[in-house]
Amino acid sequence: MEVEVHIQKMKEMMDAAQSNQIASDYTIRQYTDRNFLVKDHVECAERMKHMKAQYIVQHTVTPTLHSSFPVALIPMNCIPLSQLDRHINKPVKGKFILCRTIVPPFKMNALGTVVEDPSGTIATRLSIYNFIKVVKKEALSMEELNDLLPVGTVLAIKNPWFKTTADNGLSLRCDNPEEVVRISDELLAELHPSGKWSNSILEKYHTFIKKKPVEPKIPPAELWRQQGNEFFVKKEYHEAAKSYTKALPFSPDNVDVLTNRAAAYLNIEMYELSLADASAALLLDPTHVKAIFRKTKSLWGLKKYKEALIFLTHQSTVKNFPPKSAKLLQSWTSTTKTFLTQSVEGKYPMKEIATLDATMLPLDLGPGGLGWAEYEGHIEIKDTEDEKGRGVFSTEPLEPGQLIFASKAFAYVSFAESNSKARETLFSINTENKLMKDFVSSELINAVVHKLRANPEKGREFYQLYAGPELRSLNELPREDSVVDIRRIDAICTYNTFGYGSGFDLSEKVRFGGIWLKPSFINHSCYDCNAHWMTHGDFIFIRAFKYIHPGEEITISYCPIQSFYSERKEICNKFGFDCYCSLCVLDRAEPEFVHKKRKELMEEAESLPKMKIPGSQGTVEILQLESLETLEAIVTKIEKLTLGRPLQYYPFLHHVLHAGASSYFGHGNFMKSYEFLEKNWNILKKSPLQKELCGISVNAMGSLLQAKQIGKARKWVKVMEEVALKAYGTQSALGAYANTLRMMLQAGIMDFSSVLLEDLEI
Repeated sequence: MEVEVHIQKMKEMMDAAQSNQIASDYTIRQYTDRNFLVKDHVECAERMKHMKAQYIVQHTVTPTLHSSFPVALIPMNCIPLSQLDRHINKPVKGKFILCRTIVPPFKMNALGTVVEDPSGTIATRLSIYNFIKVVKKEALSMEELNDLLPVGTVLAIKNPWFKTTADNGLSLRCDNPEEVVRISDELLAELHPSGKWSNSILEKYHTFIKKKPVEPKIPPAELWRQQGNEFFVKKEYHEAAKSYTKALPFSPDNVDVLTNRAAAYLNIEMYELSLADASAALLLDPTHVKAIFRKTKSLWGLKKYKEALIFLTHQSTVKNFPPKSAKLLQSWTSTTKTFLTQSVEGKYPMKEIATLDATMLPLDLGPGGLGWAEYEGHIEIKDTEDEKGRGVFSTEPLEPGQLIFASKAFAYVSFAESNSKARETLFSINTENKLMKDFVSSELINAVVHKLRANPEKGREFYQLYAGPELRSLNELPREDSVVDIRRIDAICTYNTFGYGSGFDLSEKVRFGGIWLKPSFINHSCYDCNAHWMTHGDFIFIRAFKYIHPGEEITISYCPIQSFYSERKEICNKFGFDCYCSLCVLDRAEPEFVHKKRKELMEEAESLPKMKIPGSQGTVEILQLESLETLEAIVTKIEKLTLGRPLQYYPFLHHVLHAGASSYFGHGNFMKSYEFLEKNWNILKKSPLQKELCGISVNAMGSLLQAKQIGKARKWVKVMEEVALKAYGTQSALGAYANTLRMMLQAGIMDFSSVLLEDLEI
């Protein structure tokens, strides 16, 4: 509730700021007065120290800045701050402001400071959004903030504009961090030859002026190498690569600098450049193990697995390495062979993946993410005939369970990677449509922004993704000075994110959000889709669960099909279309009172009294025994609302039936548990919820085994094999789910003989 109140206040503030399109002369005088602004800034910073900031706007998208405009930093394009009073809420395209900071910054919604131009005639607030990459659990200290934007920093603000603020003031605003340029001494001499500023920085802020470090008397190559190492440790890989580049002219044959720069390039996925550096290092030192590994990783990144295998095989056969290095080469060769198999045949350790699903254990990504190669099946991306834009089509027959895509995310944010404080404080605002997004969306946009800043070439594929009806997809890379287009990034993330969890319900565990490039071209069908998707870490697997003919469009469901029609419709409307799958057509044909009554009954079922009992992984919550009779009556009432509706079109009963099955099992009525599970199975068997069907089938078998119904249990083995194949592409996944029965045996929750599982050959 507190979050909703805060959001409403934020929307009211946006309305007020946007309605104040014309600032009064008094406002302009007050909010360009140096003394007033410094005093106001100090008071704001002081309030921030004592205020517990609950909600932070991490990103904004502003409609007046649809895209960047190229600006050359030459004297003729420089304008004074005094001209901006004629450009309130409208950027001065193609121009820039030369200014310097005169107070330490503080962070609230934006990184805020006060700046003035060389004339000193006026000063102004400066608010920079989307500037800070790392979100910490605690607020940044004044010293840390000043390191980001020290007092006395000279800046060029491209396409500048005054924005009316929520307190009826003015601010020089920048939403795109690419339009904030730090000016070097050399460039300042060209733009402002005298080098003089009319006003001096207040004495109390002299300690915040960042003094140029006294360079130690060491060779330049070593100096730049050390600086590169410092950037590398701070994970500022782009800056690290720049420093190593400055070191090389002084020491062109320095193998360590070349391999270090290769490592920096690897971390920002500039694989061609990392390959060139690693190869150059090996020409100087053919047995340099780090160079060998970085060349190998570069080839992996370029998906040249066969070339990597040839390279490693050559290394191990023609050179004598110490035992430790030889063992490393052997390990890299084995990994490369696995990658080659995965990329060609689409074979992955699905039994291990199914084990994680069956036990609901988290996946350990490790420091470098998942070590899997990408796979692309027999598909093509082309325009659809029904004007839905582009889609993914099969070029060969696809059998149920056949893999279509195994892809690594372009950008990915997981629940584990986002600290609890960030989950409570971060959201993003689109001031054009006033939509606010949760912390995962905010951090995902942040990840994309900084990935494109580090490696603009990555925008070539990213900007081809659908960005909504108002922004056409780009078929070419934007100009280098506009590669970070916040509005387009926000739109692409809106329309292309795969993820679980949404909104501001902080009790809901938002698990992850990611952008996968080619899978984003797959179109939607709630119920009649022919493929399903699952993610593990930053990898997504998309496979057919129905037979797909050559030339047939591949579709997945963007919505949880077990949700109500109104909820599915809302999701589809967000994407700008209506769904005409058989389930949606049937739902649309029903009277409104049916939808309303169905929802009331479902809410009644969810509110039934519960109790806790021991489970295989701690306590579990089940319905009280007296609640189960009520639950069955509710299910009957829901079915009677629309007599004649086929059973398969009741997917919204999934959670209720699951609760009933678990509760009957917990109370020892195993055949009743089985009845609920069998009904749930029949409802979902044609749906994309194939992974859920694995769980239902193994629970059905468990209930039958516990009830000593061995004959019936044996029949479910065939069922489980079929659904394991559709869900994971292999029947070996069946064993992973059968292990949950063994876990229940070990926990004393079930008491049938474990030999039965072997008898059933699972």
